[in-house]
Amino acid sequence: NGSLGGPLPDEADLYHKIGLIGSPLNTWNDAGGVVFERDGKTVAGIWKGAPIGEWSCFEKYDAPVFVDLGLPAATLAVTNMLGHPVAPQPQRGRVRLTVTAFPLYLTIDLPPTQVVDLLQKATLTLGPRPKIDASYDDLLKAKYYSAAIVLMEQALAKDPKDDSALTRMGDCYRQIRDLSNAAECFERALALNPDSPDANAGMGYTAHDLTQARQLPWFEGLKKAVPYLAKAVEGTPDDLRLRFMYWYCVNPIDPTKALEQVVAAERLDPQGRSYMTRRMTDSRKDLEARAKKASGAASASRSQP
Repeated sequence: NGSLGGPLPDEADLYHKIGLIGSPLNTWNDAGGVVFERDGKTVAGIWKGAPIGEWSCFEKYDAPVFVDLGLPAATLAVTNMLGHPVAPQPQRGRVRLTVTAFPLYLTIDLPPTQVVDLLQKATLTLGPRPKIDASYDDLLKAKYYSAAIVLMEQALAKDPKDDSALTRMGDCYRQIRDLSNAAECFERALALNPDSPDANAGMGYTAHDLTQARQLPWFEGLKKAVPYLAKAVEGTPDDLRLRFMYWYCVNPIDPTKALEQVVAAERLDPQGRSYMTRRMTDSRKDLEARAKKASGAASASRSQP
């Protein structure tokens, strides 16, 4: 259908991450590809991985990946996602393709199995990154998260102990759903500054996100999130969204703590304008009953000889 984001033909041979460029903190520079036959011809689609919702920013802020298939120019025709011809760059008698987040389609006069082998063995190199002259806040507002990550990498190159830069980088990775790198950034930030409300909040949110992504069992993820969120709430007690997330995660674990978040939310939003406050208030009776039951069970346990 003209887009690699759509369904592939039944005969498509899909593989992802045929190459990885850069350090672990640059993992958005992956390359991927599909190979299939169309009208009796072998077609390969190749692209560079992009965070969700950020296709346009790669053209402006991120570096291209150069792909060398080891083929002479005469053996393939290249078009972009709109079907317009693209002139391959000659490189020492062979074809070098500049790949960004937008896919290129290669029609190659070879059997599909050979094309798959060529792509898996392709030489990938990272092109130069453009200079970023926007501020972190401007990039975040424009949702150019990959560029903001690069900016924080530059800050960390100057000061590896900048926990604020690590936290901001973790926030960006969360936005593009790269949760493993987000968790790593927050852990590094907390190693430098264990009391950071922002890093604790980020780690708590990420643990919750891991349950949503089914990378952690639901209850295990909530238990992991709770201590970080509790620490974050101590540092920023007037953050209603943070209170809501803490309430959500601690609810099945400790009804008394969850009830404390309801009381705090009603203090912050007495008119109940936020849906978060209303949801928390709706849970009050259930939490009170569960807290009372838990308290009674604890008292009975202590009174036994």
